[in-house]
Amino acid sequence: MKTLNRFSVLVFGILIFSFLSGTSSAQWIQTSAGITTSTVVSLAGNGTNLYAGTWNEGIFLSTNNGTSWTSRNSGLTNLSVNAILIIGSNMFAGTSGGGVFISTNGGSSWSAVNNGLTVTNVLALASIGSNIFAATNNGIFLSTNNGSSWSAKNTGLTSLSFRVLYAAGSNIYAGSTNGAFVTSNNGTSWTAINNGMTNSNVISFTSYGSILFAGTVNEGVFLSIDNGSTWITINSGLGNLYIRGGLLFNGTNLFAGTGGGVYLTKNMGLYWVPKNQGMGSNIIVSALYIANNYIFAGTFSNGVWRRSLTEIVNVKQISSSVPDKYSLYQNYPNPFNPSTTIKFDVPKSSFVTIKIFDVTGREITTLFNENLTAGSYETNFNASGLSSGVYMYKLSAGDFEVTKKMLLVR
Repeated sequence: MKTLNRFSVLVFGILIFSFLSGTSSAQWIQTSAGITTSTVVSLAGNGTNLYAGTWNEGIFLSTNNGTSWTSRNSGLTNLSVNAILIIGSNMFAGTSGGGVFISTNGGSSWSAVNNGLTVTNVLALASIGSNIFAATNNGIFLSTNNGSSWSAKNTGLTSLSFRVLYAAGSNIYAGSTNGAFVTSNNGTSWTAINNGMTNSNVISFTSYGSILFAGTVNEGVFLSIDNGSTWITINSGLGNLYIRGGLLFNGTNLFAGTGGGVYLTKNMGLYWVPKNQGMGSNIIVSALYIANNYIFAGTFSNGVWRRSLTEIVNVKQISSSVPDKYSLYQNYPNPFNPSTTIKFDVPKSSFVTIKIFDVTGREITTLFNENLTAGSYETNFNASGLSSGVYMYKLSAGDFEVTKKMLLVR
């Protein structure tokens, strides 16, 4: 029979400790190896390819979910990349002072496409079909031929300094230093949509069905249910009102990249919660992107960060009826292999934490750690990588605490 020597025991112990320590708190991790600059202002993807646009260092490519990056700047004569737009096999880059560039080979080489583009400080790109729009600090331009030629499209615009474009159906929304505008005729004419956020500096848009959201500089997030005719603020719980990194939906989960990290709302902005574990709340988020079950954050002076999308949204409200007390139910199925569902009730708005422990009391992971409104919820625990045995799950909310046991059987 083989025996373990002292060195083997030590290595085994280190591996076990590293595994448990690494999973003790679900969080963001920095994934910037190979990016020589630390300011990432745009993110985009195509299949397994993830692209990062930076200030002063051009575009970087990752094929392994951000674990490593390589530069893709051949022919890119301006290296401050504000926007990346991918349409089929064509990729476009909007730059600060160099106009628009096109790549037809995944960023291996670039060429300028600026004929008619009289303003070369391009801050945003968007498309409807083959029509490409470019927002600049002096108006909006349209190309119908992959950037070979551009024409100004500014009729109806009372502001010409733009930082964001967003396509939704047949509409293009444009955010300026003086509110928002929309066109439904490919830029032939624009209409101001500022009732409720007059003079706001709009820097991001997103939508869910017919609900439109706008992110601003220092005024937080606005919501419209009438295509922008009227707006209301939805900032409860939003600890930073500078929506610098934009707004991004995944299902019904809405993320905001702010001057103070990443925030998430699961109820269309009724309440926001910070999601900055591992990143910290002082990070300025300048871009967000979702791919391959990860959410990526480009940041100012801190590179790219990555977090498991499944983990960050790992709770689902199953009823908005107000329970009469806190409750933690037995997980189901139980025994389980490898995943199980945990249901719990919250009678009032509370900061709720659910943690998993092994039989010795050692913390395995934090499943959930944020503020919830009253209602019934469920979350999932996946025990892949853990051995058979008894585990505990603990709910904490204010002064309330309760722990239950569950059994993992391989």
